Amino acid sequence: MPNFVAIDFETANEKRCSPCALGIAIVENGKITETKSWLIKPPKDYYYFNPFNVRIHGIQKRNVKNKPEFDQIWKKIKPLLTNSTIVAHNASFDISVIRNTLPLYSLDIPDCDIICSVAVSKGAWPFLSSFSLPVVAGHLGLPLIHHDAEEDARCSAEIILAACREHNVNDLKKLKKELRFRIGEICNGEYTPSGIHFPARAKPRHPSPEECGKDPFHPFYEKKITFTGTLVSMTREEAFCLVEKAGGTPQQGVTMQTNYLVMGIQDYSLFTDGKRSAKTKKAEDLRAKGFPIEIMSEADFLKMI
Repeated sequence: MPNFVAIDFETANEKRCSPCALGIAIVENGKITETKSWLIKPPKDYYYFNPFNVRIHGIQKRNVKNKPEFDQIWKKIKPLLTNSTIVAHNASFDISVIRNTLPLYSLDIPDCDIICSVAVSKGAWPFLSSFSLPVVAGHLGLPLIHHDAEEDARCSAEIILAACREHNVNDLKKLKKELRFRIGEICNGEYTPSGIHFPARAKPRHPSPEECGKDPFHPFYEKKITFTGTLVSMTREEAFCLVEKAGGTPQQGVTMQTNYLVMGIQDYSLFTDGKRSAKTKKAEDLRAKGFPIEIMSEADFLKMI
């Protein structure tokens, strides 16, 4: 039965080196044996709370004022993560927090394998209109308090275990073969992301958020992205620029070529409550005809970008 550690970070602002919360779920022999969470004081140069992030997770400066910084937390979790398999939902985000924060404290990045539960969800339940944590959890009947780090880590672990059960496998490598996803890794500081496919032309490297160039590993590379509703974190024009910088193409409307429909926070909350906008209805109609359009929240868009 599989052994792994699921993690989830929340950040104080748009910088990946501003962790303000961490949750973990330890899985041993196919069972969650322990969950934990910590509030974290971000490093002093990144110790500010963006209102958009606060709106998502509810953590404010006063909540972490007397909490330890990440280097103190790291002493407790390093043995759990080193040479193990790390699971996370949108794993590139959580791994980038580790990769961008540890160097600030002159700490080494550990070797490990990486599995993204989004990639697993896409392989296991490709009919879902969205692979966000609330939607996948809802499909599986899993309880979830979204953006609570411990809850998100536990739910990510449950997704992997549910996929193992549904496909009758008891090993993560067998699950990989069954669902055709890629297990990523960090080896000697070099990062290869987990994903649903491996572009043949790409070299095994993923850029840091600061680089974020037109790399074939980027999830928006050569993808077409449409936005609906009002974005809270940026203007529509700024979002278009970020998509183009990542190698994707922004669109004004939903078409048969659309890969992602990104919703502002309010629109996404209505979507999860069963209310559909015109663009959402069109996206779901196209999905029903076999077009692989994925619907995501603004927060998930920011994690992926």
